[in-house]
Amino acid sequence: RILPPDHDTSASSSHSDVRSLHKTVIESFYKRSMGGAVVFFGSEYMLAVEFNAPAHGGCAILGDMVYVDKNPKARAVVQGRQCRSAKELGTTFLRGETIEYIEATNEAVFFDLLSKYQSGCRTDGLIDMGAGLRIYSVTC
Repeated sequence: RILPPDHDTSASSSHSDVRSLHKTVIESFYKRSMGGAVVFFGSEYMLAVEFNAPAHGGCAILGDMVYVDKNPKARAVVQGRQCRSAKELGTTFLRGETIEYIEATNEAVFFDLLSKYQSGCRTDGLIDMGAGLRIYSVTC
């Protein structure tokens, strides 16, 4: 197990549409003056963004992202590290940062947000050693 049993990863908010989910991620950056956010659906899927800087006049955030989706390789990392939830890998990626946990209330909303963030992301092929997941540069 990656996290101690008393580590609180409960959601600060839950969202049923992609617009409010994305808005909460952006607000999290300004609320925390950096830090990061873990967006999750259930125990299977998550994306974690480490905030780096504002972009596009404050309408977007530059960051680094890892995620667990339906890809069998990503799912294998969760199982291989004996995590109870994919959220644990997001927490590990953001270790040392102030983290906000945000819940997507349905799978479609989670994947809509992930798709939005993936559309402009890029990777240099680097793997976060703590989480074991590929790191992507993203504009949220």
